[in-house]
Amino acid sequence: FKKAAGLYTSNFLSALCTIVLVWAYFSFLGTEKFVLMYAIPVLIAASTGAFLTFIQHSHPGSYVFDKVGFDPVLSHVYSTFNIRFPAWMEFFWLDINVHTPHHVLPGIPWYFLKEANEVLKAEFCEVVNERDFSFKGLRASWNATELIKVKEGVYRIQ
Repeated sequence: FKKAAGLYTSNFLSALCTIVLVWAYFSFLGTEKFVLMYAIPVLIAASTGAFLTFIQHSHPGSYVFDKVGFDPVLSHVYSTFNIRFPAWMEFFWLDINVHTPHHVLPGIPWYFLKEANEVLKAEFCEVVNERDFSFKGLRASWNATELIKVKEGVYRIQ
């Protein structure tokens, strides 16, 4: 209980500090500059972050696990997709769309993601899932709502 209580206190203090900082930022800048310099960038970042997370982890063929069947290799490697975009978009996203190396080694710096991905593809080509972005692929991910049982505790998105 103490650990959970400490976590709750930590989250509460973090949220409180965030609210105070946003209020101070708003008070200092005024409404127009706050919207232009804070609200719009936050909305863009949150939207693209949610979009990237969705298409990298909810692709048809990805695995889903319950507590009994969790498998770190299946969940972190086979279920992650590198979705490639035009170079200018990848530049602004710091290559996080090249996502499999991030799951293999979470602490890898962004500037090594592409190089690490090439090494993974050369050594383990059968496990690196990489596709170019398409609206057809996005629609397939959005419509993939069926879970097919692979084995006890392991399901695959269809």
